[in-house]
Amino acid sequence: DVVWLFLYISIYWWGS
Repeated sequence: DVVWLFLYISIYWWGS
């Protein structure tokens, strides 16, 4: 599953 990776990137990107 890559859901975790997607979530991690999303949070990191949104945190910008």
